[in-house]
Amino acid sequence: MVNRTPSKGDSRVRVTLLALSYCVYLIRMKLEIIAKDFKLEVLKDHFPHYFNPEEIYGYLEYKGPLPPYKYYEPKRTSYEEWLELKEEYKD
Repeated sequence: MVNRTPSKGDSRVRVTLLALSYCVYLIRMKLEIIAKDFKLEVLKDHFPHYFNPEEIYGYLEYKGPLPPYKYYEPKRTSYEEWLELKEEYKD
């Protein structure tokens, strides 16, 4: 933590800076878990990285059901998480 107090006669407000540069190395949890722990409204989302509708259907504007699990990166999305997504977006 760095405290910066203005010099005598300076009308600026005292500023306190907190550097969190190494927190990424200290926290070894998934972003989704961190977001839930801090009760954040915006959570990490899952994305089908290997799903290319242009290659599969011939166009990019895909409108349809959730892509199969094989299009998700297993290190980022577990099968159980995908099942939860499928249930959430079934309509």
